[in-house]
Amino acid sequence: MGTHASLGVCAAVVALVGCAPQPSPPRSAPSNVQARATAAGPDHTAVTGATLHDFIERLPAPDRRPLAYRLIREGNLVCTRRTEVMCTAMIAEPEDSETMSDPCLRRAMVIGLLGAEPGAVPDDVLRALPTIGDDEMTQAFANVIPPTQRLELAAMLEALGKDATSIVMSVSAEEAADAVSRRHLEAAIDHVDARRAPDVLFAVIGDETYSPRAKIDAIFALRQVVPDPMAGRSAAGERLAAALVPLIDHDDCRLAARVAEARWELVDDHRALPVNPRTRDRARMMRALCVLADYQGYNVDEIVATYLPAKGVEVVYPRGLERSDSSASTRARYVPGDFELRRILELLAGAKCMDTSCDVEIARVDLVFEPRPNRELQLTRIVYRRDAAAEARIDECTPDAGSD
Repeated sequence: MGTHASLGVCAAVVALVGCAPQPSPPRSAPSNVQARATAAGPDHTAVTGATLHDFIERLPAPDRRPLAYRLIREGNLVCTRRTEVMCTAMIAEPEDSETMSDPCLRRAMVIGLLGAEPGAVPDDVLRALPTIGDDEMTQAFANVIPPTQRLELAAMLEALGKDATSIVMSVSAEEAADAVSRRHLEAAIDHVDARRAPDVLFAVIGDETYSPRAKIDAIFALRQVVPDPMAGRSAAGERLAAALVPLIDHDDCRLAARVAEARWELVDDHRALPVNPRTRDRARMMRALCVLADYQGYNVDEIVATYLPAKGVEVVYPRGLERSDSSASTRARYVPGDFELRRILELLAGAKCMDTSCDVEIARVDLVFEPRPNRELQLTRIVYRRDAAAEARIDECTPDAGSD
C-alpha cells in the first residue's frame, strides 16, 4: 500500500476511535471543607434571619428534611422570645440579624424545611419533639407524619401532661379505638365510633386511671347513640346509666353534672341532681352550686329555684361594671329563668372559689347565704366586686372602639 493510502486509513481510524488518545487532565482532590460539607449535608451555617427563606427556596427538596432532622438532633431549638398576636403570646419570628447559633432562627428553619409533603420521620426525631416543648413545631410534624406515628406522638405528649387533641384530628375510628384500648390515649376518645366500639368507651368510664375529662368525652359519645329517652327506656340507655352509678357525686363538678344529666334523662333518677342539699353547712352548699353551675339539663331552672327565696336573688353590681342587660343600676333581682342569672351561674362554672368567694373573669363574686325559718341555707345575694388588675389586663387586649 502506498504512503498516501496508509495516511488515509490512519486518518479514518483517528476520526472514528482515535489512534493515540490523550489522557484527561488530572482532577484536583476535594478540599477538607468541601468534603465535610458533602458528608454533613447542605452548608447552612452562614444563614441569617434575613436569608432564611431564600436559603430554603434554593435548597433542593430532597435535602430539606434531612437537614431539619439534623437540626433537631443537634438541639438548641427552644426560642423564648415572644410576641403578642391578637392578645395571645406567640413565638417570635427570627430577626434579620440572627445567625444559626440563635435558637429562634434554628426552630424557624426546621419548620420551614419540613414542608407539607406526607412522610414518616426517624424514630429518634419523633421522640425528641415532645421534649422541645414547641407546640407549633410539634403540630407541623403531626400534619405530615402517618397515623401510627401521630398516635405515638400523642401518647408521648399525654405522658408529659400535655394536650394532644390537635395531634389526632385525622385518625380513623379504628385507629382511635385501638389507641384508647392499648395506649390509654385520651385525645383519641372523641374519634372512637360509639356504635362499633362501645366497650372501649365503657372501659374508659369504669377505669379510674382516666381523667374526668376523658370520662366526660366517653359519656358524650355514648349518649349520641342511645335512643331518645323521650321515646321510653332502652337497653343501651340503661346500660350507660348503670355504668355511671360509681361516678355519682364525683369530686369533679363537671363530671358530676354530666352524670346527673344522663341518669335523670335516661332512667329518671333524681338522686344525683344538684338540688339544694337542705343544709346549714356552707361548704356543702358551695359544692352543690359547683355542680349546678355546670349542669345543662332542661330542668335546670327548677333546680335553681330550690336555692332561692320565692322573690328571687338580689345581685349587687359595682358602678361601671358591664352587664348583659345593659342596665346602669347597681342592684337587681333575678328569678330562675332570667338570662342574667343563667350567665352568672355559667361564670361560676370552673371558677376558683375560696369559702363563699369566687374569682370570675374580671371580678370577684361573693355568694351570700342566709337561713330559712327552718335554718336551712338559701342563696339570697350575689355581690360583684371589681378586680382592677384583671380589668387592666382585659383593657390591654381590647381594641379601641374608635380605631380603624
